[in-house]
Amino acid sequence: MAKAEVSKDYIKEHSTDVEVPDSYTCADIYALIVAGLQGVIMLPFLLSILVLYIIPVLLIRLYVCVLPRPLDRVPRTCVFYAFCFLIWVLTLPIQIITLIWVLLVRITTWLFSFPMGLYNFSRTQRSWKALSAFNKRPGQMTENPQSAHSPADVLATKHGYGWFFVDIVCAIIGSMHRQGCCEFFMAVPLMLTVVPIYKHTVLTNALLFDLQECFINQWSDPLDATFDGKADATDAPKVKVAIDIGTCRALLKEKKREILDAWTFSGYHQHPPPERESKTVAGMQFANNGPLRISLLSHTTITRHMADHVPKSETAAWSLMVVRLQSWNPFYQLAGIVEVNFRKDGGVEHPMWLILDPKSKIATGSMRNMNELFCNIFSWLPEFVNVTAKDSDLEFVNVTAKDSDLL
Repeated sequence: MAKAEVSKDYIKEHSTDVEVPDSYTCADIYALIVAGLQGVIMLPFLLSILVLYIIPVLLIRLYVCVLPRPLDRVPRTCVFYAFCFLIWVLTLPIQIITLIWVLLVRITTWLFSFPMGLYNFSRTQRSWKALSAFNKRPGQMTENPQSAHSPADVLATKHGYGWFFVDIVCAIIGSMHRQGCCEFFMAVPLMLTVVPIYKHTVLTNALLFDLQECFINQWSDPLDATFDGKADATDAPKVKVAIDIGTCRALLKEKKREILDAWTFSGYHQHPPPERESKTVAGMQFANNGPLRISLLSHTTITRHMADHVPKSETAAWSLMVVRLQSWNPFYQLAGIVEVNFRKDGGVEHPMWLILDPKSKIATGSMRNMNELFCNIFSWLPEFVNVTAKDSDLEFVNVTAKDSDLL
């Protein structure tokens, strides 16, 4: 299926305007020089990970083949846990290499950037303060739990740092299913090697940039899922189920999978195990905009499982998830918080509160690119909603019966 495209007019009408400077700042140029040096050092790490990754990824692909479709959650049976242990053993060299590489990126970034950070110490202090809300465990944005924006933030802190390895395997299964094994093959090795440079050296380097909270949002038109010629309250249940299926269902029917594969950016945020109090999981995004195919790993709170969740966005009527991008997470290039919401006007939105330098051409260009990516998705979202709505009434009944808060 051909990759989706979107017009500039659609982007302008469905996203927050971002002003990109005409020229790079001195910090931009210096960060790119340091990143270039790190890129040369990175090559043997990337090649080593690629070679070691072949067998684990093929085994996961074979496991995907034996699973039924559609499938809401990957069954966490004894067999699956044994399979995950095997993958953990096989990827242990990759984990060690990645740990060494991430530490090397942080050390070289700090060494090369420290003189500039010390020279403009007041700016560095402001930047560290801006990052502070995302320096802790996911959800712990303040020291006082009573001041949390939503009960979901408090519960998310119970997840703790890092990820469960079983969650990561499930995330790879869902992402690989959506994109295909060949297209997905380079995504994880590039995430483990390239993304740490892009994040810690270029985008969120508090020693070089004047970091502060930057807000952007992307949204769709109101969606008509009942095909009566208008978007109103009767469409809400089916739209909610459609975005839930597209982002949280592990394995999809082929038509839905093809539509998601055509998008330039897609995410799989698995349903948490029912007993998990935090409702927070490993979420995996996949970007195929341009020659590179790269994945990103987040902490994602599936807020639709929480009846008392309060969305951060004022235009949201209901929230599916909160994607938490911790500043220390080397496998997602951004620091901040993101929501996926059903809007009050009947559309879907993707508000983002990101810690970036609004004067940096690299950072603002990245924000503009994100507007293009998600507007691309939203321009094609009606097709996915229509296919899901027409699929079968039973599918909607089953899903909404299990999760009545979708209504």
